[in-house]
Amino acid sequence: MWVLFICLGWNTEIDHQQAVYWFEKSAAQNHRSSLHNLGAHYSEGMGVETDFRKAASYFERAAQMGHTNSMVGLAHLYQFGDGVEKDLNKMLYWLEKAGEQENVYAQQDLAEYFLTSEINPTKAVYWLEKLVKQNPDEKNELVLANQYLEINQIDKAKSIVEKYLESDNPESQKAMGSYFIWLGEYDRAAKMYEKSAAQGNSSAQHLLGKMYFDGLGVKQDYTKSFDLFLQSANQGFIEAQLDLARSYLLGKGTKRDNQQAIKWLTEVAETGHPDAQFMLGTAKLEGRGTTKNIKQGIQLLIASAQQGNKDGQYNLAQHYKKQKNIDKAIYWFEQATLQGDQLAFSNLTALYPQTQRIKKLQELVAKAPSSIEFSFALMLKAKKFGSQNQQKWKTHLISAAERGNSEAQAELGIAYFNGTDFEIDFAKARYWLEQADNNNIKNDPYILGILYLFGLGGKADLERAVYFLQKSENINEGRAGIYLAYLARMGVKVAEKYQHFDFEPWAQKGEAFAQVLLADKLHQAGQYKQAFMWTEKSAKQGNSMAQAAMGAYYIDGDIVERNLNLAVKWLNLAVAQNNPQAQHLLGNLYLEGKGVPQDKPKAYQLFELAALQGDEESILRIAEKYRQEGNREKMLEWLNPILAENRKARYMVIYDHLMHEEWLKAIDWLKKLTPAEQDMMLRIYRGSIYEPYNEE
Repeated sequence: MWVLFICLGWNTEIDHQQAVYWFEKSAAQNHRSSLHNLGAHYSEGMGVETDFRKAASYFERAAQMGHTNSMVGLAHLYQFGDGVEKDLNKMLYWLEKAGEQENVYAQQDLAEYFLTSEINPTKAVYWLEKLVKQNPDEKNELVLANQYLEINQIDKAKSIVEKYLESDNPESQKAMGSYFIWLGEYDRAAKMYEKSAAQGNSSAQHLLGKMYFDGLGVKQDYTKSFDLFLQSANQGFIEAQLDLARSYLLGKGTKRDNQQAIKWLTEVAETGHPDAQFMLGTAKLEGRGTTKNIKQGIQLLIASAQQGNKDGQYNLAQHYKKQKNIDKAIYWFEQATLQGDQLAFSNLTALYPQTQRIKKLQELVAKAPSSIEFSFALMLKAKKFGSQNQQKWKTHLISAAERGNSEAQAELGIAYFNGTDFEIDFAKARYWLEQADNNNIKNDPYILGILYLFGLGGKADLERAVYFLQKSENINEGRAGIYLAYLARMGVKVAEKYQHFDFEPWAQKGEAFAQVLLADKLHQAGQYKQAFMWTEKSAKQGNSMAQAAMGAYYIDGDIVERNLNLAVKWLNLAVAQNNPQAQHLLGNLYLEGKGVPQDKPKAYQLFELAALQGDEESILRIAEKYRQEGNREKMLEWLNPILAENRKARYMVIYDHLMHEEWLKAIDWLKKLTPAEQDMMLRIYRGSIYEPYNEE
């Protein structure tokens, strides 16, 4: 123990040389802590010359014995290649080993690594949760809250943030601003950034400046954004210095001043910032705000490109392309493409040798972001590479969607819905459009609203239908209003304006659904000929509701001459679209042998298809069949879902109890009828009910 007194200067002067001497003696006996302390001394050059190899050796021996701080020390050596070959996998191995043993330094390092290097919000959350459990300080908790937002765990983020809403800590205020940005509450975000910026937080000043620049949550004000960038830049905040340079270049909030822009860009570029190197490089190539210097400009572009700046890579590729250095141009266009640069990819389609073009492009898109594969799919579809390659576009569209590209997901969903290039598949349409919506694509959710409204591709969900249709209304010139008005007529709670929606303007424009709804409205008003006209227009456009209604018109023969052949024709068209009303009507025709040969199995097959979609008349048909067959269990199985609301279903149950002389059960059901319904039932069954009942 006394060797620590020498090392730490407790009751004696600090003497690292003496400490090393005694640590070595103890380490010779494999004393774990002494091995660690020697590693620390050789790593930091305390009492000895810095020797990372020796540090690594001591740290590894102690780490193998379970010393978690040695694991962290060894991980740092692997991280920077000090005394060992740089190896991030070994760095992660030792950090994770220490982190799982509750070493807070390892947990902190792992969280930071997954936040800033290998960005992985799920892993960052895992280590932050462990860290916060041991060290629940405000900063760590708010970093965790922001990561919860990244993985869409809003409630967990909210529970943390609400603890610190009144905090005066500028870092906390900034973190809360970022939280509100994520939620889309930009005005609240701006207020939190303002509080933090007022206390001199350079990051908050920069973020607030960006909000004023973009007019997000505040009134757009370039002067304020410039002032905030300047405050932050003067504190050395690099991103603010970069935005300040941009403001000078664009003349936003200040006079255009290329020389001031170059001054700030030079300062940032000297730190090795790739964006600044790119901007300064292009300025030197063009002689904008500085002396034209091609050599320096290219050197800066190379430095930027080598750090992964895709603009630097693209511009460097363009330079080599102009110089006819095609190999280097291809190389840098490829590097930019691998980061999702569409223009770089477009250039490559022309630079690759024609005989190898498709093969090389396919190899590249497999490694590039999914957005590049989506673009490739559209190029193939447009026959950019000849008709012989066109069919490959579907494969690449599906692949891009599966890899998470929201544009591809939306395109694929719409294709499955409309049946363009793909067979109609509402389940796949719903799936892919949901994926696109989850990825926050700026896409019209109108189709999703229709899918949920009519239960296409899955269960109907009127609440979801309303959500998507209302979200869509301002996008598609109000077309979603037709469906919202339909929902209002069904009794679903929607905005008041849809209660008295005028379908006629949309019907006149050729909207099939508006036409059938207008027809229904006219029919109810007694304007039967007009109703039939609009129904026919809608049916001819393929609307299944209208086609079913046409079938009903020709069966009834009230408005038009009865024509069962035409009825069957229209009903078959609607049945092909899985319309339950058409399935029920056509089932009736097969049951009775009208307009078609009698076919009871086919009739009940159609009734079942309709019943599974909630058609109550078809449910009653099936239940009655089972009642007649004496299968009461099956009868009730079909009737149970509609008993509470359907009068005919209750009549059937009462009748069944009567036929089996279950008088008390029949009376229990009678009590559930309205007085008028009871009177009707009693007139029909009076003798059956009251005679045995009175005997009791």
